[in-house]
Amino acid sequence: AMLSRGDDALSGADAALLQATFFEAHTDQQRIITEQHVEAAARRLGGSLRTLRERVVQDRLPLLRLLKAEPLQMQAFHLSFQEYFAMRALATGRARSLPDFCWDVWWTNAVLMGVQAGDAFGEAFVESAGLAAAEGGWRARLVGALAREGLPAAWLPVAVEAAGGAAGGVAPAVVAAVAALADKD
Repeated sequence: AMLSRGDDALSGADAALLQATFFEAHTDQQRIITEQHVEAAARRLGGSLRTLRERVVQDRLPLLRLLKAEPLQMQAFHLSFQEYFAMRALATGRARSLPDFCWDVWWTNAVLMGVQAGDAFGEAFVESAGLAAAEGGWRARLVGALAREGLPAAWLPVAVEAAGGAAGGVAPAVVAAVAALADKD
């Protein structure tokens, strides 16, 4: 519903391309989505950017506004839309890996939304970002990685959400991670 106006529904393939495009832009830490982002997503998914481009230029995608037709530049009406669809691309396996992932503040909202969404995102994210294995599953891997980073303040809500979402299974890992931080002081 968010991806169309009226009866002009977006096909599954085009919705996947849009999701992957948001991911490409988010990975580049860009608010302005360019033709290069759409092309990279289309190459990875084997799709065509023609339909997506037409819809944006004709104002038929409610989440996006056209900034410039040539070269194509568009933007999500709010960054949270881009973050959400980048998170969904990871959760559904439509995203490439994140081998150079760093705990930059840019990713906090997308990862927080993903942690709240649950296991599909969590498992895909820790694999995609190459987080070290840990007892207790993806939540422990995420909290452990944040602890190794010194638990940056912007990421505290993510750590709390990841720790609280596991039915007690991640608690020992959280205690160990926090204890390691305390020992540094």
